[in-house]
Amino acid sequence: GFPSDSERNWAVFCHLGGFALYLLPFAFGHILVPLVIWLTKRRESAFIEVARLLSTGLHQVDSPAFDGTGRLWVTHSGGRGTKLPVPLYRISRDGAREPFAIEIGNPTSLALGPDGAMYVSSRFEGTVYRVSPDDHVEVFATELGVPTGLAFAADGALFVGDRSGSILRVTPDRRVETFASLAPSVAAFHLAMGPDD
Repeated sequence: GFPSDSERNWAVFCHLGGFALYLLPFAFGHILVPLVIWLTKRRESAFIEVARLLSTGLHQVDSPAFDGTGRLWVTHSGGRGTKLPVPLYRISRDGAREPFAIEIGNPTSLALGPDGAMYVSSRFEGTVYRVSPDDHVEVFATELGVPTGLAFAADGALFVGDRSGSILRVTPDRRVETFASLAPSVAAFHLAMGPDD
């Protein structure tokens, strides 16, 4: 009769093994090892972990951001005009959620600045706040419409997506300029900066 699957695999392995011994000085790690792994594991399913759950129970609106220590900052925005007692959380690498109780209503977007501070937009106050690495909170810029997305350029300028129809540029010395005018949208002003700015 015909050889079984395991007999065929063994025969292929022996033939390829003999050939591999001939090529051993040239290609041990490039041919033989992957081939052996494929032959022994080809019927098994392969899985990779793409992500893992860090936290639940948040009302994330836009753009979580990592700070310089590796913590993930997220918002808990609440409804229109609501000031929650804990509007921000910082999540450590092990998933521990640290509440950050500050006076920012409806935090929307987060961006780590070139100065190491975290910048937070408040869409219903029209304001962007600066949170220093030692947790000091200050107003960075105001009169920004309905600021949602935040992104920093290489020159330190902060771009702010205003849902009412503008992309604003806030210079490092805090001057606000209109960068672009677009149609108003509740979803189109989440920003990211490309490698060429």
